[in-house]
Amino acid sequence: MSTDLVPGDVISIPANGMVMPCDAVLLQGTCVVNESMLTGEDVCCTRFYTGELVKAVVIRTEKGLLVRSILYPKPTDFKLYRDAYLFLLCLVGVAGIGFIYTIILSIMNKVSLLLF
Repeated sequence: MSTDLVPGDVISIPANGMVMPCDAVLLQGTCVVNESMLTGEDVCCTRFYTGELVKAVVIRTEKGLLVRSILYPKPTDFKLYRDAYLFLLCLVGVAGIGFIYTIILSIMNKVSLLLF
């Protein structure tokens, strides 16, 4: 259990594999890691040579921060979108003021409306 581990603990990995409740550095032996969540591969095994155990030292007990950030990214609130909408709103405001100014000048100069 990850609650029983602290950084610096040395753990022995069983021959049939296990779900690692922590991040660890391999000290002795060889192992293949299942990274199927990231790469799509589904392999996980350890090898024992002449009865030698596979040992690793715990470096971090917060498991899955990278995987969690990939699978469930934080909502992005880009300032660019907010600024773009504000800029477009300003353009609409300037165009509206110009439109109203043109109508007022046309009425004051008694310009007739020509329809084709």
